[in-house]
Amino acid sequence: MRMKQLYVLIMISICSLLCMIYSSNAQMSGFMSLNCGGEEDFTDNIGLEWRSDNQFPFGERATISVPNEARKQYMSVRYFPADARKYCYTLNVKRKTRYLIRTTFLYGNFDDSNVYPKFDISLGATHWSTIVISDANTIEVRELIILANSPTISVCLSNASTGQPFISTIELRQFNGAIYYTHGQENEFFLAVSARINFGALTQDPIRYPDDPFDRLWASDSLQKPNYLINVAPGTKKVSTNTPINVDRDERPPEKVMQTAVVGTTGSLTYRLNLDGFPGFAWGVFYLAEIEDLSPKDTRKFSLVIPGMPGISKTTVDIQEIAKGKYQLYEKEFTNISLPLVFNFKFGKASGSTRGPLLNAMEINKHLKINPGSIDATVMASLVSQYSSADWAKEGGDPCLPVPWSWVQCNSDPQPKIISITLSKKNLTRNIPLKLTKLQGLVELWLDGNSLTGRIPDFTACKDLKIIHLENNLLTGEIPSSLTNLPKLEELYLQGNMLSGTIPPGLLLNQKLVFNYSGNHDLYKEGSNGHGLSIIIGVSVGVALLLLAVVIISLLRMKSKGKSTPRENMGLEQSTPHTQHLHQDEPRSSKRNRGSSSRDAPPISSTVESSNDEEDVAGRGRGQGVRHTREQSKRARAGKSRDRGRVRVKELEQERPVVGLKLKTLFFSGLFNLSFSSSRDVSSYVYWFIQFIVFIIQGYV
Repeated sequence: MRMKQLYVLIMISICSLLCMIYSSNAQMSGFMSLNCGGEEDFTDNIGLEWRSDNQFPFGERATISVPNEARKQYMSVRYFPADARKYCYTLNVKRKTRYLIRTTFLYGNFDDSNVYPKFDISLGATHWSTIVISDANTIEVRELIILANSPTISVCLSNASTGQPFISTIELRQFNGAIYYTHGQENEFFLAVSARINFGALTQDPIRYPDDPFDRLWASDSLQKPNYLINVAPGTKKVSTNTPINVDRDERPPEKVMQTAVVGTTGSLTYRLNLDGFPGFAWGVFYLAEIEDLSPKDTRKFSLVIPGMPGISKTTVDIQEIAKGKYQLYEKEFTNISLPLVFNFKFGKASGSTRGPLLNAMEINKHLKINPGSIDATVMASLVSQYSSADWAKEGGDPCLPVPWSWVQCNSDPQPKIISITLSKKNLTRNIPLKLTKLQGLVELWLDGNSLTGRIPDFTACKDLKIIHLENNLLTGEIPSSLTNLPKLEELYLQGNMLSGTIPPGLLLNQKLVFNYSGNHDLYKEGSNGHGLSIIIGVSVGVALLLLAVVIISLLRMKSKGKSTPRENMGLEQSTPHTQHLHQDEPRSSKRNRGSSSRDAPPISSTVESSNDEEDVAGRGRGQGVRHTREQSKRARAGKSRDRGRVRVKELEQERPVVGLKLKTLFFSGLFNLSFSSSRDVSSYVYWFIQFIVFIIQGYV
């Protein structure tokens, strides 16, 4: 039984130990560590999880090797062209939450050129710092404390004056509670960390995570570098303790930092250091905690002395009295103090104090004025969110500052406006974003060569628009008349779409406008009412009617040929009245006899004339002389009849081309009038067709 209890106790102890180890190494929530140029994710020896940036669409990666640097995150860099663009990493954050952003730069001669780079780093539109590399093997560090007011932030590199811009790491650390609350100024300023120093440090190594749960870097006061903590007063002594310090207040410096300090045994502490980014206004704080065992008779009172600021030295600090005991944190804070580049300060023992001044840590952060950026930033953020997978939409940062996006041009106002957007042939789909109509400073818009659909929106609010290129898309609907309200419009290219309806007359009458609308087959000028389509309809109907007319003419000619030749018709025209009269007087038997002997009979006209001659002579007798005269008269009349027939045939042959010409003239003139008339309907075509047919009948029948 005892063995079983002992086993349970051992297992509980092991589990507790494992939990302690895990909790000491577990990464805090809200941390993000980006290994720029790295090929894979990894966890380092202090428990920080590093992610590769291999999904970043811009730049190139390079590997480096630096003496005495074995950390994996410093074995690679990502570098970018030295061009006019900016290259931004966009990071997700929580709104209304404070963060520490840290970027590092280890050159390592990644480009084998030994040209030390110089370039700018910005957070969004706000210029953060200028990175100047002076040693290939030294890490440059920049830290910024911000209050996030949007769901993303952008760290951008640009403006390389020498070498190529590059970056080694980006780290994001989330703060909790009211840490670094700057009393209402955080919406106007970022805090650019200039100095964060651990006084009395036991080594030259910085203190950071996990000793600092927020992974701030507390530099050792033993670190040797130019213009860093020089002019140290004689009698300055380092002290430390293992006694726990209560740091659970205000900025919560790590306990390990507060367990060390420097003491001015001769009555003063003096230092001088250069502050990065100064002169300027700063938020400064001195961290104090009594860590020495003082006798009841001992007191420690001192004041801060800064040259040129006599008012500050009037305040006397008694740590135990203010902090209410030993091993308690006290912060001497200055929220808006003006500091020079070369910062000299002194802590001097106050009168009546038995011990010299003490200092545990110090932090100085410059107020960095937040640049609100382009007035059109919100509109453009909405635009790029619709095409988040496209490379052109991943450039990040402000659309205008510190340099504009590659497809954007901006004016030079303090809060710049976008004046040009060029997204030609970028595979844009869906409707033209309505957000574009809110860009009040827009002068040029190039969206040609895409697959945009829908209607052209109303650009009335863009009073400065001069150039609009929407050609070769899939736009539909009418051209909005609101385009005529753009007083500065000089170019309007709409060709190669599927627009329809009437073109606004104001665009056609604008003599200063270069206007191209070709290739929109359902688009027409006002009053033409579909001119192109009408020509097609008119020609189609005309051809159909022409074919019908040809068929009718052919049928009539075939019918005419089936009855008689032209010469026979001419004889028939002369004798038809007489023949009809004769046939009416003949008895039925005579008709039958005449029909049976029709093959041997002479021409009808001759028979009719012979009968008439015989009747004329019957009253004068039947003599031989009379008969001879009648036959001569008969032959003379037959000759005259043949002459008249020949003349009629010639007249018809002369009239037929004239008739054909009249038909052609009627056809094509009618077709032309119908095609270009502004009042075409079905009745017009029917009326013309009836005229055409009537003319055919009159000419050929």
